[in-house]
Amino acid sequence: MRYSERPAKQFLFNLLRKKFALSRERQIGLDVACGKMIFRPWFETRRYIGVDLDAGRIREGREKYPEAEGVVCAMEEMDPALRGDFVACIQAIGINSHFDPGNTLACVRKLAEATNEGGILIFNAGLPDGSSGEKIEALLRPHFASVEAVPYGAFNAPIGRPAAYVMAQAMNVLPFLRTVAGERRVLYTCTGRKHAA
Repeated sequence: MRYSERPAKQFLFNLLRKKFALSRERQIGLDVACGKMIFRPWFETRRYIGVDLDAGRIREGREKYPEAEGVVCAMEEMDPALRGDFVACIQAIGINSHFDPGNTLACVRKLAEATNEGGILIFNAGLPDGSSGEKIEALLRPHFASVEAVPYGAFNAPIGRPAAYVMAQAMNVLPFLRTVAGERRVLYTCTGRKHAA
């Protein structure tokens, strides 16, 4: 389990722990914008490939997880042959301070393309003011049998780990707390990747 001092992030981690169980029995796990491969332990795929723009972070991740493979490239520039049965991209799109929000749809398209037929794509995205995420969902729905969008983002200020954990549990029981105020984020779980035409 990962812990955060921010309730919104703790809520995300709690959800992700359950979502990553979907990687069980899958062949290739693709962790896009993996950084130091902090989510490597959650991947239950037979093979793990981390993708990140920062070669130093890939190197650090591979030192900790020598069985992991690493690819240094920007998400937008991933080779079309780089594909996975379980694809995850966490805390990057519209959230990472280095991410250009103008690349949101191009990156989501790239993630969908990197998901093998029958595969699963999980990612979160920060939504700019005025955006409902409709464009993201419209891009995803033709390519997956199911697209689940869970909005969250409220209470993103640090309050300490114990309080953040309790607040995250409250957000799970009382969904309105996830979006009452603060940043607008969505966790997408896309299952059943359809055959690319």
